[in-house]
Amino acid sequence: IRAEALPIEEWFRSGDGANFTAAIHRAQDAVPVGGTVELELGPRSYPCTAVVNIYRTVVIRGPGVRNQSVEATLSFSNTTAGILTHYPGTYGPDAAAGSYLTLERVRITGSGSGAGVNLHGVQLQARSRLSEVWVSAFSGDGVRIDATTPTADATGWVVEHSTLTGNGGQGLFTNG
Repeated sequence: IRAEALPIEEWFRSGDGANFTAAIHRAQDAVPVGGTVELELGPRSYPCTAVVNIYRTVVIRGPGVRNQSVEATLSFSNTTAGILTHYPGTYGPDAAAGSYLTLERVRITGSGSGAGVNLHGVQLQARSRLSEVWVSAFSGDGVRIDATTPTADATGWVVEHSTLTGNGGQGLFTNG
């Protein structure tokens, strides 16, 4: 089952304040396990005040075409990590869930210093594809890939045409 691509604003509610984390989770909850949700971002910044958990197959796409400047930004505070993909059986509220993330033409930004070294910009614990993604200003790794651990399997990951810069840890770190 694949939901039609919708602007992220379609999932935003007035009670969310200035936080788009809930909108991304709400969009995932609208499709069953095994379904796909596609979110379109406009040329602006979308504040996220908590980790964005990815527990379905999700496509998050910014505007434009390949090789243009990246103008859509998911921005995170200095007390939270960015995006975390979940391997089946590792997301508490929905143990059957598993994810596949596609990020295209999106900036993922922290706020510089953080409360701990484990505040990664994007942490992949399930297979994912990042293309034309800019990850910066997190206290941990820009992109951390847990390829083969007991609770993760991100083998087959792809990071292409992306910039990982200004993070406190590694730009790109792989475990396994």
